[in-house]
Amino acid sequence: MKLKATVLGGIFEIWKLSQSILSDKFRWRPFLAHEPEREGADLWGNEICAQTVLEHVYGISLLATWIVEKLGREVELNQELLLRAFLIHDWSEGELERGDIPDPEKTPQHLLEEYLAFEARFSQMARIDHLLFREAYLLSMAHLPMNVLNCLPKDAQDDLRLIRQLCMREAVLFRLIELTEYLLFALWQFQDYKACKMFVKVADNNLVQLEQLMAELPEFKELIWTREVSTEYCAELEKARSLI
Repeated sequence: MKLKATVLGGIFEIWKLSQSILSDKFRWRPFLAHEPEREGADLWGNEICAQTVLEHVYGISLLATWIVEKLGREVELNQELLLRAFLIHDWSEGELERGDIPDPEKTPQHLLEEYLAFEARFSQMARIDHLLFREAYLLSMAHLPMNVLNCLPKDAQDDLRLIRQLCMREAVLFRLIELTEYLLFALWQFQDYKACKMFVKVADNNLVQLEQLMAELPEFKELIWTREVSTEYCAELEKARSLI
């Protein structure tokens, strides 16, 4: 007998979908010359290793687990909320069948579409479970200014204001870990695939914001993106610039 979609409080259906709708949606499309497979050429003719949304979610969750545990020894953090946010923050990239949209190109309309897609799926769960995941999903966008988030329904805006009031440190850390993952992915493509231009463009797009946010959470700079890490990363970046 086929199990109902509502079995186990609705998580059964979401668990199934997580292994299909995220596994064939590729990220970094603006840098790719054609529809990606496992490996494909970037815009400048370098072979790179394409990344699916599912791989991104797993990789960043692994990275976040290490960072959150390390920082959690020094500052008070809602670690469970943070890790839950990383697990579901890109759900809608699969639900909407479009993969990621780079930050410079993401509009309020995109944010609204992604929020509604998330809600349409997770609101099928029992209310207490739905709210647990919804809080985490909202945390993933809480670093954005409220004048950007006013595209969302009023109840979501109200909850975001509360999250920003109670969990702004977690919202900043979420974004710092996101930026770190972007920077590390681009470094990997340079070191293993010689994707110089991609590395330089991603680094230039994200390093400034990383520095700005570390001023709000200095422990990240002390313990994670340390002077040593920054120096080595910038040395690789200059090497890539010299090869362009």
